[in-house]
Amino acid sequence: MHAELLAMGQAMQLLMPQRNSLLPVSRLPPEILEEVFHWMTIIDPPTLVKESTPHGSRDDWVLRLDLGWIYGATHVCTHWRRLACAQPLFWTRITGALSKRWRDEFFIRSRTALIDVDFLAQAKLYNCAISAELHQYLNSGRLSGLETPCELGQVIELRDFLSRPTSLLRNLHLTVAWMMGPYNAYLPLPLFAGSIPPLESVELHNWSCRWTMFRPFASSLRSLCITRKDSIPRSDQIYGPWEDFVDCMRGLPLLESLKLHRCISSLPSEGSRSEASSVESIPLLHLHELDLYDELQVIEASIRLFKVPATSDFRVRCVIDSVLPNEAFVERTRSLTATFIERCIAYADQVAPIQRLSIRDNGTIHIDMSTCAQYLLDEREDDPEPPELALGFDAGSGDGSVLSSLDFFRNILEEGGPLFNEVEELDVNGASGAWSPEAWIDLFGRFELIDTVQLIRSGRATLTFTRALNMKVPPPNNTGNIISRSAPFIFPKLEVIGFKEADFYASTPRKSQRPLWSALCQDCNFELWSREHPRYLVIEGCTVTPDVMREFGYIWPSAEDNFEGEDMVRWDGGHHIPGEQSLLDRIMWERWDHGVNEEDDEDLGAGDGL
Repeated sequence: MHAELLAMGQAMQLLMPQRNSLLPVSRLPPEILEEVFHWMTIIDPPTLVKESTPHGSRDDWVLRLDLGWIYGATHVCTHWRRLACAQPLFWTRITGALSKRWRDEFFIRSRTALIDVDFLAQAKLYNCAISAELHQYLNSGRLSGLETPCELGQVIELRDFLSRPTSLLRNLHLTVAWMMGPYNAYLPLPLFAGSIPPLESVELHNWSCRWTMFRPFASSLRSLCITRKDSIPRSDQIYGPWEDFVDCMRGLPLLESLKLHRCISSLPSEGSRSEASSVESIPLLHLHELDLYDELQVIEASIRLFKVPATSDFRVRCVIDSVLPNEAFVERTRSLTATFIERCIAYADQVAPIQRLSIRDNGTIHIDMSTCAQYLLDEREDDPEPPELALGFDAGSGDGSVLSSLDFFRNILEEGGPLFNEVEELDVNGASGAWSPEAWIDLFGRFELIDTVQLIRSGRATLTFTRALNMKVPPPNNTGNIISRSAPFIFPKLEVIGFKEADFYASTPRKSQRPLWSALCQDCNFELWSREHPRYLVIEGCTVTPDVMREFGYIWPSAEDNFEGEDMVRWDGGHHIPGEQSLLDRIMWERWDHGVNEEDDEDLGAGDGL
């Protein structure tokens, strides 16, 4: 076999000169080269690339212009260069990555071809100095795409452009550079003086508009994204009433992507909400991405309003009035979550079970739920990524938050039914210290497939969690919390525990400065817990010192240890963690604040980003 392959390789080497002499690359027909040039400018456009300075630190870098495919095509031969410079379609993408000289050169060489202007990627380059350029592009009569941030002066000129008729514009992406008030940046009505260009994509960030202005583009609009910051007051005077929103969505059946953040119209009055809930659902059969972020009542009504394919990516986030009593918050949250779960169960054959459960308590009150379509397993894929469905809560802070309500989570998990049977990752961010070890077992003891638990800024909840690891899980017919030594532990398949940004020097209830890490190690018998399966303990961004680690006999990496390649254990959000399978044999840290001097810092490789 080897000899045969070698003979075939020699034959190919003999044929290559003959092929090149028959049709050298410099003699390719112009029509073929023009088509190749056109598509390669889209695939490999000019960009700004960060480049480190010689002998400088890791923070010393400069921006260098990379012309992408343009440079390669114009440096092959004279024929290619002459053809590339003469082809207008090769110079139609004008971006902020280009210098002023290059932008002018692109504009001249594009001649009469349609141009796309994009200043968003390099927003910091956008200032008053290029206002004249924007004026030139807007008045060229051949603008096909416009993506730009804008200040107050540019808003006025853009409104003037959007008030004129056009038949060429396909992509419109406008972002207000900073807050100028809710009424300063608004689209004119009607758009384009009543003309109907083939708009395919519209993105408006912090701009005001009316829902009625998008109906004329029903035959072409594929992507609609409207977002506003939380700091802007809500007003139906900006977007229009709920009825206009429903009519607009019903008139855009070809949408493939819909993102609405803090812009959905308010629901009707209490007397009319029953009528709103009875509105016939809107089928968006081409939608593959739905992202909604608004108040809880609006989100709940919107979920029921849209009928989207089961294979679409689906994410909802909502803000809840912080003055609500805890009982009202729990009730509304349960209602929204039940609606989300009902949708998933309705498509149970196409929606993957929940694999990541995220619980956060960061002082804000949000709910974040998302689902990805079922990953189609390809036999050619050696390691296909699993499908994922995430359910997360940002639920206020303090002992009065919903995180301290065990009944709330118990009901949520029960209502989800089979959706939660395959949970593999559990993220707890800022959990209340009110959770006892028994509470951990009560809530999550049935998740037998969990192999990764991450605790972020969870304070003393880390102690109750590690205590729960050594507690036995009662069988279904046993009502007690602690049973015989032969019973299984909680999380029997747990492989990774991650502590991120934990305060390992927090005070104990006795108000002594005993390190939290000390209490954690004393409360959890890691040897007993890891007897059957090797485990990882991963620490990132925590104030822990080598002295603390050595005090309890665990291995702290020395200067001679190898921290490169597969031996470096790193917490990367739940993905596969490389390294040898041994308990606590590698500790990953990114920073520490106590007991490490500059020499240790240098020896341990901290300057290399470890």
